[in-house]
Amino acid sequence: KRMRAFHASVVWAVALTALSAFSTHRTYAFSPSVPLSTSQVIPVSQRMRTSSFSCRGGPLRAVVDGKGAGSVDKTASSTPWLTRASALRRPAAVIVGSTFAFCMQHGFSLPSPLVAPVTLGIISAALINIVGLPLMPYQAPFYVGAFAGTTSTALMSSLPAISLLSLVVVSLFEVFERKGLFPGKGGRLGACATMSSAVFALLISKLSLLSELRALLSPPFSVPSLLAPFAFASAGAVACTALRRKGWTPVSASATLGSLGTLGIRGSLGGFFYAGTFIGMSANANDREQVPYKSQVLAAAFLALFFQAVGQNILAGVGGKLGAAACAACVTRDSFEKSMRGGSRLELGRPTPMKLSKFLRDNRNAPPNHAYVGCTREEKTELPPGFTTISLSKVIEDCTPEAFAAASEAIRSWDVFEPSDTQTIAVDEDKAHQMATLAKSSLLPLWVLQPIAKSYVQDLEHRTASAYHTQKGHFLRGEERLSAAYDPATRQVSLELHSVSSGSGLLGKLLFSLPMSKKMQESFFEAQISRVTEIVEEKRLVATLEEKRVKEVVDEVENKRIVHDVEFNFLPCF
Repeated sequence: KRMRAFHASVVWAVALTALSAFSTHRTYAFSPSVPLSTSQVIPVSQRMRTSSFSCRGGPLRAVVDGKGAGSVDKTASSTPWLTRASALRRPAAVIVGSTFAFCMQHGFSLPSPLVAPVTLGIISAALINIVGLPLMPYQAPFYVGAFAGTTSTALMSSLPAISLLSLVVVSLFEVFERKGLFPGKGGRLGACATMSSAVFALLISKLSLLSELRALLSPPFSVPSLLAPFAFASAGAVACTALRRKGWTPVSASATLGSLGTLGIRGSLGGFFYAGTFIGMSANANDREQVPYKSQVLAAAFLALFFQAVGQNILAGVGGKLGAAACAACVTRDSFEKSMRGGSRLELGRPTPMKLSKFLRDNRNAPPNHAYVGCTREEKTELPPGFTTISLSKVIEDCTPEAFAAASEAIRSWDVFEPSDTQTIAVDEDKAHQMATLAKSSLLPLWVLQPIAKSYVQDLEHRTASAYHTQKGHFLRGEERLSAAYDPATRQVSLELHSVSSGSGLLGKLLFSLPMSKKMQESFFEAQISRVTEIVEEKRLVATLEEKRVKEVVDEVENKRIVHDVEFNFLPCF
């Protein structure tokens, strides 16, 4: 072990020295087609593709002095990391990262393979900020190589194996950079490393697609198992975002916090804390308005969900899976928020009446998000393609017309929830047709506001029905009808709920396909039936009490009359 540790140190020292020497020889080199003049800024269109990572203190731009040497100006918005000269250095940095992680895994007894990328990130940050080596453009390649190098030693047990893995990582990373895959998304380096390690495992016949498919279909996780991973991933995401807003570079912030997760917290929860920092590495994490902390917490929730539901079951021994989960979480979070900008809104905590009123006003003119408004008028109407239906019913015996009238009023005004319910419907006071569904997440302190509007109201002598449809920006598309009917002959009130719905958009269809979404939807409908039933029962009880009271009064009056008659007839006898 000591010899392997020594070899690891030698490999790292030689590679880093050569790389830094090559880097200091000429920091930037430009295309010969660009004329070199004093203080000329090289247009973006004439540069090769750049990395999405920026330098501490602000983005860089390259200018050319009279001698043709490159210099750095921190006032511009473009970042010419990859130029003709650096095109070979970036693959070299990837190889250094993967080799460093390989040597650390084989040379030291690490508490977690994640210690390797953490160590490399801290060393590179120290060399940049303390020693002053121009390694800023290579932090991301170092990191992606190190993530791939965390692949299990059972798969990567020799120098030929790490050489093959390094070649695959270099190739895929160049594809990621040149094609701009997942630009600016946190965890994109881990996603690249996971893909590379999976390809490597396939090449050496250590990965079976059939086995991975079986693992993917393994029994589902339990909801309580998400809570602790979500809490630690959220802490990592928020902490890394806070450091980014203090001026730290993405890799420096992630690696520093990663040392706390891998060496301090340890275990799977330490890994989730470290994975949360990948969310904070997003390019837009510095923008407080565009990426508030609640957005990072939402991404952490998706991260915990994706890894617990999928990541932990598949690709055993493959490196970078936490980063891939973070990348998928960032993409899903952005799609989620983008879809909500058209109507739906996410709130941390129950929305105040002021926020609720503003949301209703903002969506007064929102159009429906489907072409089947009114499809629930008749149950025999053909079901729209791709839609599913849910129907509930309840019959209440021995009811009065007053009880039916109370149920009808509640249905007309959609007053079918208790004010304290975690799922409810809000109605615009000024424009009664505009409404919104309000629901609390079962796992997080998050509330989702989604726009709906009344479709129609049917008000007959012994039947009342009201329906609403979803509007643009809602995760679902469809219509719900709630009705009450009264039969004077049997004194029965019949309650019916009929819903037709499907997912709206890619994210909506994904959420709609989850079993928990179906359960939430059914719970939402059952709560309405239960509330209207309570209203009818209250009126029925009041009517029963009134009838009983009237009967008692009548009986009392009748008794008094009988006593009076007896006394009146008995008096003449005296």
